[in-house]
Amino acid sequence: MCARFTLMMPSWQDVWKLLQFEYREEDAAAYRPRYNIAPTSQHWVLFRANDKRMMTRAKWGLIPRWSKDAKLASRMINARLETVAEKPAYRSAFKDRRCIVPADGFYEWTGPEGDRQPLWIHPKEGGLLLIAGLYEDWNDPANGPVRTFTIVTRDAEEPIRAVHDRMPLLVRDDAVDAWIGPGTPDAAALAMPTEALDLRRVSKRVNSPRVDEPSLVEPIA
Repeated sequence: MCARFTLMMPSWQDVWKLLQFEYREEDAAAYRPRYNIAPTSQHWVLFRANDKRMMTRAKWGLIPRWSKDAKLASRMINARLETVAEKPAYRSAFKDRRCIVPADGFYEWTGPEGDRQPLWIHPKEGGLLLIAGLYEDWNDPANGPVRTFTIVTRDAEEPIRAVHDRMPLLVRDDAVDAWIGPGTPDAAALAMPTEALDLRRVSKRVNSPRVDEPSLVEPIA
């Protein structure tokens, strides 16, 4: 699964250079580096509209269009790749509203219950992780339209398999348009090799979603 992640790039321009989406000054002004992005937080998703790559903010925790309230959101932060095309909550978004969730690392926990050790999983050589996602526009009866998203997960491969049986579906740089574009993507063919990832032991302070600072990704003994 994926329950916390990071996007620490110093500026919006750094993200734009790597993903080449439609640039808007208001997005640049709203951006800030994040070190502990938690469920129900606002984050950025890359999608395709009018044959252009676009970036917008969305709330993490997908709410289906037919939902009467937002109660499902916190339980729908991840969608299993194996069933995403059939489950009523996800199948419409999988068909028409796939997105990329930009990150540069994500957290996983290992060890015995009650003494779990967080790990920050990130590219060995730095740069972005392009996490496969789905987005949905839900009409909040009180506040109007809300864009939400979920992260697509798959069976874990090494080195992640040693600590958890699931991981985000990570898309190769050259396969972004195949995921967010029309048609049905072949997820296995789009996935980046996991040997490019490194696992780092980090502070248990990441357990609190209220803590969001650079020290969270510093290595510990």
